[in-house]
Amino acid sequence: MTHAIGQAVEWPADNVQRVAVDRLRPYPNSTRTHSRAQVAQLVASIQEWGWTTPVLVDEQGMLIPGQARLEAAKQLGIPEIPVMVARLDGGTSPGLHHRRQRAPADGPLGRNAAQGRDQGNRR
Repeated sequence: MTHAIGQAVEWPADNVQRVAVDRLRPYPNSTRTHSRAQVAQLVASIQEWGWTTPVLVDEQGMLIPGQARLEAAKQLGIPEIPVMVARLDGGTSPGLHHRRQRAPADGPLGRNAAQGRDQGNRR
């Protein structure tokens, strides 16, 4: 992969690895919550299509986006899931805090997630 100005850039998606579910931690200050129905939709999707989108974590295994997918994996008893690690690379990547603020919406489930910690959709 090359950057627009011609410099090689390593993206988290270049290195997907499987990581044990019990080594991953939800981001404690996440403002997104997912209802049981939304997680159930994700469980059904994984059962039908398999695992299609890795979660993104920092170097300590803290989720950036992917909280609902982690919950679905736990409900399905999946021991390891595909993970992309966002590595800080000496200043050329945005800071981890900035990455969490700009974490991508994960398809329709992300768009349907409640914003805020007191939305009544907690598991």
